[in-house]
Amino acid sequence: MPLLDPHPGPLTEAEAAHLARRAGFGATPSEITALTGAGVAGAVSSFIDYNPIDPAIDNQIDALPDTGDNVLIKNPETKRALQGWWLYRLRHTSSPFQEQLTLFLHDMVTTEWDKISQDLGDRVNPGNDGTNEDQFCGPADLDGVDEPLPPDDTRGDRWTARLVKEQNTLYRENAHGSYTEFLKLITRNVAMLFYLDNKDNRASGQQENYSREIMELFSMGVGNYSEQDVVELAKVFTGETVDDACARNFPLLYEWDGTIHSAGSKLVLGTTIPFSATPGQETDQAIDLVMSTVTNSGITPAHATLPAASIFLSWRMLTWFLSESIPMDDPAVEELATVFSSVSGNGYAYDVRETLRTLFESQLFYDPQYRNIMYKHPVDYTMMAMRNLGLEDTLYASRIPSRLNDMGMDILDPSDVNGWDNGGSWVYSGALIARFNYSNTLSTSSIATNAWCDSLIPAHVANQTDNAGIIEFFRSHLIQDTLRAEHVTELTNFLAAIDAGAGSQTAKYRRKVRGCLHTMMAVPEYQLK
Repeated sequence: MPLLDPHPGPLTEAEAAHLARRAGFGATPSEITALTGAGVAGAVSSFIDYNPIDPAIDNQIDALPDTGDNVLIKNPETKRALQGWWLYRLRHTSSPFQEQLTLFLHDMVTTEWDKISQDLGDRVNPGNDGTNEDQFCGPADLDGVDEPLPPDDTRGDRWTARLVKEQNTLYRENAHGSYTEFLKLITRNVAMLFYLDNKDNRASGQQENYSREIMELFSMGVGNYSEQDVVELAKVFTGETVDDACARNFPLLYEWDGTIHSAGSKLVLGTTIPFSATPGQETDQAIDLVMSTVTNSGITPAHATLPAASIFLSWRMLTWFLSESIPMDDPAVEELATVFSSVSGNGYAYDVRETLRTLFESQLFYDPQYRNIMYKHPVDYTMMAMRNLGLEDTLYASRIPSRLNDMGMDILDPSDVNGWDNGGSWVYSGALIARFNYSNTLSTSSIATNAWCDSLIPAHVANQTDNAGIIEFFRSHLIQDTLRAEHVTELTNFLAAIDAGAGSQTAKYRRKVRGCLHTMMAVPEYQLK
């Protein structure tokens, strides 16, 4: 596979910076130096060979002082609080690839907070103690419950937070392994059962939303299944539901309910799935089938020989990690799909970590034509700056989610089941203004403090009049590539104008640092990765 042949090495600093931007959220110059010293395989391993369960970040959150937004992110019970919980992890994780991969799955196998919250609120907010005529159920249904739920207009948000956090954790802890097994987990995830309505899918009245989307968006792609396949797969998924019984005070747990499971065999993708009363057996068989079926759909030549799911999912990985504009019939897609659908050294096919290892170690990945051509999504834009500059906006549950929303990325709540429109859609005029406004926020003295500005001397800047050093500091930490000559000239003149103005040398120095930070995050090069 010539495109995915290993990069021969050595790894240059520009290539190491490229890996860090795509596999994580960038890296500082010293971290880039360490990556080059590790070689291609070692550098890639430093990102992708993470422990899927890392108690350190949870302990770090638990240890935060009970002040400001910390109170919210330590016990998230609203959308903004849960967004803050995730954003804190993004800023402080020691496994940035794990969080980038979690974002990728959240975009592709997505759910919307508002849809789940609406479905839950209609049931749980009125409670079940018989005091409110709008309650979902009354005392006659309680069946001896000791502690019936009184009305509570905030309960829906609290339980939505619980379910969405469970889903986010499922992504984080399982994204690296077998994608087939991940699909089985997400099929039974309560947030997904609510979002795509499979909780309401039963033999007496089928709900086909999930059976359609698992094929269209989560595995095979459009054109590789029929409407009849959607109908038959929905029959398979009956019984996969949620225990939201009033009599048990809405536990909101996954359950298998054989009484609503469709009887008889099902014909999915040309293969008969026999009826089974064993909980979930048909579902597991059907997902294995969806992942392994060669459809010969004619969408690309590779569809005649490789499973459709391997092609579609490899294309999605390439559009997130290599190029937003790579077409599905590009030879790289077929090569990666061949790797993805083959049994890895771990003993299973669809091994996400090993497939991405192959991509990140390949000569294709480091081809200069793919460097700095992708648009940073808003989380990239904010987190790369804070992580690489050592800055921290502590308003994780208030300001940062709001600013990301202004930039077009309401994490945990994309606009629809298709996720976000990535690529150039991130840089329309309103979103760019929101980006530049946030870079101004980062450059204020409450975040880029006097102590932070002063700490650049002498580690990065020779002295308070070293304007070239100030420019180079931000270039090396934010752009990590050649800065266009006109930008250097503009920045040089900008800093010189501050020097010529009023004020003490120290005050002018700090204004120069903050002004350069704001400006460097606004140049076109910083919008790219």
